Amino acid sequence: MNVCYESKISMNKLAGIVAMASLLLVSVTANAVVLSAAPATNTTVLTFDDLPGHLSLVPNGYAGFQWNNFGSTTIDQVPGSGYETGTVSGSNTIFNLGGTPASFSSASAFSLIDAFFTGAWNDGLQIHVVATGGSNTYTKDFTVDTSGPVDIFFNWSGINSVSFFSSGGSPNSSLVNTGYGTHFVMDNLSVVSSVPEPATYAMLLVGLGFIGFMARRRESFCY
Repeated sequence: MNVCYESKISMNKLAGIVAMASLLLVSVTANAVVLSAAPATNTTVLTFDDLPGHLSLVPNGYAGFQWNNFGSTTIDQVPGSGYETGTVSGSNTIFNLGGTPASFSSASAFSLIDAFFTGAWNDGLQIHVVATGGSNTYTKDFTVDTSGPVDIFFNWSGINSVSFFSSGGSPNSSLVNTGYGTHFVMDNLSVVSSVPEPATYAMLLVGLGFIGFMARRRESFCY
């Protein structure tokens, strides 16, 4: 006659389960850190070339952001101005309407990596950038001309909103008859989400479910 009994999971197996949980958590954490650090493979570069172009407002929801006071234009709108010289790729750029403050934001945290800036009309145009998110506040100041774009690196993570303020500078003498103002041109804006992708969460949930199943499992022994 066989006698069977059930025993709780062994210490060795429990240790193995704990180790598995640790590996899953390390995997998820590592993935979150990589996304926050914004490696090139996860970076989204907004070229704005899929926008309508001449003086069209950048619509809310574009690329997952809310846009305030940004317009888009084409490379041939004002030849010789920053709208032409500041184009990095394709034919479109965006600019701060009226030369006044502009911003973009998202309810989900993101990282701002870099962008290319050019003065539309003024040389020596001063740009002040402020980014906020949670307890984070970042600022950066730089100067641009109409001659061509400058790649400005931010590398700010965990932010929800970025605001741009432009002022000063001197009108480019060759452009005084075509336009004026403290407008800046921006192109090839690089951003990246700072939260793990849904697949990562799914992996964690499946792993935790498996761990829970193993923890409740009992083995039967007969002798």
